[in-house]
Amino acid sequence: MTLNSIGYSFETWISALIGAALVGCIGLLPIFIVPNEQTKKDKPYLELLLSVAVGSQLGDVFLHLLPEAFAHPQASSISIGLWTLTGLFIFFLIEQIFPEDEDNSSSETNQQNQILA
Repeated sequence: MTLNSIGYSFETWISALIGAALVGCIGLLPIFIVPNEQTKKDKPYLELLLSVAVGSQLGDVFLHLLPEAFAHPQASSISIGLWTLTGLFIFFLIEQIFPEDEDNSSSETNQQNQILA
């Protein structure tokens, strides 16, 4: 058990990385549980599973990671807040760039092509 310059052992870092990867993979679980998202019958089920995945990740952030970051003696509250807001803003931009419904985006593209023709 070797300690690095921060004071955590190698095993601690590996365990933390494995745990973070497993929590992140929870969001992929609905892909394997609901294979056909095209049918209207499965759509509410898929939305429910995605909400559970997103809720678990947000709960992890707001109940564990942010309080831990603010409790760190060398933490800058302004820096933590700015990085949190930056992350939220980036995810907002990603949602705006990629449309939610592919049918609506293709019909809008067809309408724009008809206007240009």
